[in-house]
Amino acid sequence: MFQLWRIGAAVVLTSGIIAHSFPSPSVEIAGVMDRLKDIYSIPDKLEELKDQYVQMQSVLIEQQRRLEEAQQAAEQFAKRQQELIEQNDVYREQNELLTKRIDQLAQDKFSQQQLFRKIAASVLVLAGMGLLYLISVRIWRYWSWRKHRNPSGGAGT
Repeated sequence: MFQLWRIGAAVVLTSGIIAHSFPSPSVEIAGVMDRLKDIYSIPDKLEELKDQYVQMQSVLIEQQRRLEEAQQAAEQFAKRQQELIEQNDVYREQNELLTKRIDQLAQDKFSQQQLFRKIAASVLVLAGMGLLYLISVRIWRYWSWRKHRNPSGGAGT
């Protein structure tokens, strides 16, 4: 009996080892089923991938559009900045010309004021000389009259 028990244990042990060494049909069937499910779900996954591709393509197109807008804005900004620099140069030149013109007008005004002062001084000198002439003639006539006057009070001979 002891031997039977040993033989039975050996048979069970051997059959267990054999059963575990070969995959069971249920595991193989489950693997095949998973593969069939994967095969049948490929169109769904493919559709999902197409949707993702379309989304990415639309995102890419939107980003390209934004990039073009940013480039156009940068070009417009650079163009406007160049225009403003040119306009600033024109204003600077006009300002320099106007400053020179103002300086020239101030110099002309100063020259005109000096001329008026010289004319006024000349007029005053001439008026003073005329007055001095009149006073000197009066004094000379008075001296002449005193010198030629008769002591008797009459007119001179």
